[in-house]
Amino acid sequence: MKDSTICLEILRELSKLTDIFCAPSAINPTATPSIYIPPLAEEAVNKPGSCLLVTDDDKKALAVCERGIPCVAFVGLLKWVEDRSRHWHELDKINWNARGVILVPDMETWLPENHLWFDAWCSINNELDSRGAEVYRSALIPQRRL
Repeated sequence: MKDSTICLEILRELSKLTDIFCAPSAINPTATPSIYIPPLAEEAVNKPGSCLLVTDDDKKALAVCERGIPCVAFVGLLKWVEDRSRHWHELDKINWNARGVILVPDMETWLPENHLWFDAWCSINNELDSRGAEVYRSALIPQRRL
């Protein structure tokens, strides 16, 4: 099975992870930007071309990994975008070329008052795309009206 096919299978299964991504976020906006790689995701991270989920909360990344889906977290996401020259080197920890990547922001990202988070995710999307990743975006939308 091609890795892009695996990513599409994972995308179809995302609705089973809403309990994780709908939970209140434990994100610390002042956290030092880094990539958190849970031990359960290390094999996928080290396998070129394998599919990865990306979130911005280390606890959520760990919870997703515990369900058998490789996931990493971009901790301190807003700071990544505020000072690119200082933090984007963190992305060099993973070979993104020809890798399927599913971006799964917290559901609050889609709310109008959180446009900075949305913009940050768009920046991450563009950067990973420029590094050769095949980027997919999740469609976990809040139940309440925007």
